[in-house]
Amino acid sequence: MRAQLDACRERGEPLAYLWAAEDTIYDRFGYGLASLSAEIDVQRDRSTFYKSVQPAVRAILLSLKDAQAQIAPIYERVANATPGMFARTPDWWLARTLADPQWRRGNAGELQCVVAELDRGAAAYALYRLTPGFDRGVQTGTIHVVEAMGTSPEATLAIWRYLFDIDWMARVTASLLPVDHEPRRLRFTIRDGVWVRLVDLGAAFSARSYAPGNPVVVEVSDEFCPWNNGRWWIGADGIERTAKPPDMRCSVGVLGSTYFGGFTWTRLSQALRVEELTPNAAERADAVFCSRSAPWCPEIF
Repeated sequence: MRAQLDACRERGEPLAYLWAAEDTIYDRFGYGLASLSAEIDVQRDRSTFYKSVQPAVRAILLSLKDAQAQIAPIYERVANATPGMFARTPDWWLARTLADPQWRRGNAGELQCVVAELDRGAAAYALYRLTPGFDRGVQTGTIHVVEAMGTSPEATLAIWRYLFDIDWMARVTASLLPVDHEPRRLRFTIRDGVWVRLVDLGAAFSARSYAPGNPVVVEVSDEFCPWNNGRWWIGADGIERTAKPPDMRCSVGVLGSTYFGGFTWTRLSQALRVEELTPNAAERADAVFCSRSAPWCPEIF
């Protein structure tokens, strides 16, 4: 970890983030849990959508060799609007996302790709596998959703409507979903998502946007990367070092948890992870850090 974070700093990479195989490892190195991830396992005959929402949709099945050109622009549009997603290069698409070796399939079938076109063209896509099955003439198969996303609420509805409408299948399963998808019959479960470590605090916070609101001064302690230690003024115009008295005090891991907007300063204060030194400081920070959508990373890397 010492070598990794020093190398990140030398290359000018302001933050590091990862999926944790054992989450208790990373807090002591200054990482903070930055997002959550959801899974569903739903009986298909229990699925329904609001009947008042029926966008006109054309679904097009693509071969994997033709998929990248159609779905990469959709992914890019979603990633640009979603905290926590990362850019995919053409090599990443070919070697990881669209690669379909036998060992990845398990008992399921080949990787399938579908694009949903709305009135303005391609707006959503899904990658999925099918596991057909029958028991005494009754379908028992499963649709395994690898990745599904849309550029608008209507597009997201359309691609999930397609998936739930695949015949001869009894269940739909999916993981690595954003937590603002919804619960009960979905057997909706939540686990930890990505962890974020701010390597260069000033550069990392200068790279994100902020909402209008009263600025706050945060005193940060960072034993592993001591160049981040100090007081930081954070407001709608960005971040800078300051000598002003602090409004809050915390370790650098807290900043990793708030960076994408996945956790609020108020919740972390209630968990005793943040020390408020002036009244309503956490509430003021929440207003500045607020995000329109939950952070999401759709792929483990």
